[in-house]
Amino acid sequence: MARRKLNQDLKYSFEKKIKLKENLLYEIDSGIIVSKSYMESIRNLVFCNSPGKEDVTMKLFSRIMKKYID
Repeated sequence: MARRKLNQDLKYSFEKKIKLKENLLYEIDSGIIVSKSYMESIRNLVFCNSPGKEDVTMKLFSRIMKKYID
């Protein structure tokens, strides 16, 4: 029986993968400098994204994007 690949690294070769405290989550260090508040917003978005919390996730995502689109 053939084995299937259950995960895939979606990163560029120059990026570093950093394992977080959570078991299967990684942070990618691309060497690109972004504000701490932006990164904190993205982390909050990732951790709040779960079944039943779609409305909270969409509100947070909209708030993040509005800052950078306007």
